[in-house]
Amino acid sequence: MKTTDLIIMAYNCVIWIIVCSILVCSSRTMNVTRPTVTDPMINQGMLRVSAWNSRGLEAARPYMRKLMSQSDIVVISEHQLYSTEHYKLSELTNDFDSLAKSAENLDPALCGVVPGHGGVAVFWSQSLSRVVTPLKDIGTDRIAVIELAVNENTNVYIIGVYLPQATCKVTKYEYHAAILESIVEQYIVKGDVIVIGDFNAHFGPGELCARGWGSTSKNGKTINSLCARQVLVPVDMTSGATGPNYTFMNERGHRSYIDHCLVPEYMVSRLRKCEIMEDILNTSDHLALNVHIDLPQELKEYITPEPKSAIAWHKISDEQLEYGYTLPLEAAIQLTIQETDELPLTREGLNRRINELIKLVKAKSAALPMTRFKKHLKPYWSPELTTLAKQNKEAWRRWVDAGRPRGEGNQLWTELKKVKACFRRKHRKRF
Repeated sequence: MKTTDLIIMAYNCVIWIIVCSILVCSSRTMNVTRPTVTDPMINQGMLRVSAWNSRGLEAARPYMRKLMSQSDIVVISEHQLYSTEHYKLSELTNDFDSLAKSAENLDPALCGVVPGHGGVAVFWSQSLSRVVTPLKDIGTDRIAVIELAVNENTNVYIIGVYLPQATCKVTKYEYHAAILESIVEQYIVKGDVIVIGDFNAHFGPGELCARGWGSTSKNGKTINSLCARQVLVPVDMTSGATGPNYTFMNERGHRSYIDHCLVPEYMVSRLRKCEIMEDILNTSDHLALNVHIDLPQELKEYITPEPKSAIAWHKISDEQLEYGYTLPLEAAIQLTIQETDELPLTREGLNRRINELIKLVKAKSAALPMTRFKKHLKPYWSPELTTLAKQNKEAWRRWVDAGRPRGEGNQLWTELKKVKACFRRKHRKRF
């Protein structure tokens, strides 16, 4: 037997091994692609960043998913997870990766015994994962930083924060503010810096705080001084921002403006949108902040990923599987092998053969039924939550139709806050 014949036989054996592996895998766990839910705007030279204090993870899931569908990067504070529970963040969606920090005084040995608290996380769309570097060793348990490499000459640093409240006895505000400033100093010379999250700092009216009101808190003065030294601007406080001029309101009606986005002064002209968002899905006592900002240059060779959805094999009978998928696929593979037999036995030729086979398997799989995530099917949901959710929506609609009046003396406003608080309380209790 000639050496050439031996090579051809060996090649055919390799091809059939690959084909059989594909068929076995496809009969069990084959995934096919579907259109992406998130349409990142970074390909058009714009970055969408959101921040929200979720007050926990479980009850916040629906709104977090909505924020992710509208954002390229999302900063979450107070996820209240132990360091051993960070895997729960990846369960929110398959479309985002994350960097998480947990409160340093949470002992993993007490996970499941003592409720968690604090924490900060930065999520980014998986479409950006090839250009995102999580800087795990930078910051504290209240500061998380990622680097976005827009191109060879431009980096953007997203600094997510959850700074201590004024009455915090565990740590000092000035300590974390000083570390934050050192991080800003370190990276502002390397690229664009966006500092966003829960600062627990209220701003009164001022030159750069057109939307400020009341008296500037002690923490607010600390951040004001930081902004002055580093030439940063709280863009959510400028006249170009929209939405309510507060981000926090407790059940007693006390309001404050403590969630912010700081950018260098030279970046303000690139701001497209800055909004404090109200939403019926929001179960926290904090409102979310959403910022759209132009990048200096578009991301090069941007590729939008295609999230996967599993084939619903349980919906297919054995007969349908055999005659509607397996046999047609085997026949098509045989034909493809015959058609590619004349390709040279080189690296390029082998790669082309294998790629043709993979395309063929995906094409045959596309006609099969798929399982998709159904966000309305929540195992914890109950008839009581359905009723409360309906009351919440009706109260919100009446308030909106009346022109969104505010103030403790307004009946519609009071009713909305009461119904929302009841829904939030019952919603969390179901977990």
